[in-house]
Amino acid sequence: MSGPNLTWAMRGIDALLRRQLGILEFTEDPECLIRISQGRAPRLVVMPSGDAVRPGEPVLQIHLWNEHLAIIPQTGSTAAWGNLFKRRMRHSLALLSHHLEQEPHYHDIVAITASPTFPDRLGPLTLTRVCEYFGWEIVAPEHRRHFHFLHAWLDSLLVWGLIWAFNPTALRGRGASYSRIEVWMSRSRLLDRYAVRTDIGGKADKTEMMVEGS
Repeated sequence: MSGPNLTWAMRGIDALLRRQLGILEFTEDPECLIRISQGRAPRLVVMPSGDAVRPGEPVLQIHLWNEHLAIIPQTGSTAAWGNLFKRRMRHSLALLSHHLEQEPHYHDIVAITASPTFPDRLGPLTLTRVCEYFGWEIVAPEHRRHFHFLHAWLDSLLVWGLIWAFNPTALRGRGASYSRIEVWMSRSRLLDRYAVRTDIGGKADKTEMMVEGS
């Protein structure tokens, strides 16, 4: 099977996983970098700020919208690419904040959460800094005793395949082993940082000025 066919096969697996996990687009904005799925907190989560999510409370899981990520140049990640990602991620979180306020279906959502990945050889520090930049809080992941190594290997394989299918330049110089960190943001924190933005068309919001000036 040729490379392009394998790419489309990986994209098909991605689409199948999205259907199985109930991952949905909440906006048609082409600059939005995230999709969402609805779930419930699997355990008590206490964030460093003191915000807490009780077991069973409704939360939104955040997933990268792979097709909307800017392709990393052949020369590798640049400052321009990084700035574009930051601007679009802030914009995406502003869109989500607006959506939560306007959509009655999500009135009971208490927090959002994500599990971004990082190459094992690089360690989690850089990703942690990026997450904190956007207002995420790092929480120690739940310890998994059963099938831990098999699960980690399969997860790394899936992550590698998705990057290869959607943004292959990002694999340059990286190994095939990936791990995840667990990040959370309370609903009130999301609205406080991002809901001030009333024009979703591109004007600077309070969050952008606050972060850029820090």
